[in-house]
Amino acid sequence: MKFNKDVCVAIDLISKLGNKPRTVASLAVELDTTEGFLAQIANKLKARGLLQVQRGPGGGVFTGLDKPSVLQILKALGHETQVARANNKSAAIRNQLLHFLSNTSVGAV
Repeated sequence: MKFNKDVCVAIDLISKLGNKPRTVASLAVELDTTEGFLAQIANKLKARGLLQVQRGPGGGVFTGLDKPSVLQILKALGHETQVARANNKSAAIRNQLLHFLSNTSVGAV
């Protein structure tokens, strides 16, 4: 399975975050992407509860201590059908893939 650019950036973003807020601007430079693209991804992740935002001086985005699974990120970005298409021939293989993705945290990638 090949991930889209937004999924790769989201995984990289989550892997860089912890319980201290970081600005989208500094993360965009670190991840070699635009601030606007990263903000769109961050908003989708925030809407699904995978990111938190602290506003004001010293604010930014953070995840806390728990890292989401790869499957949670795929769903947050609207790519859950990508998993379903990964193998249309065998439900058993698709189920194994779903199990793997749901049990693989971003911290493990």
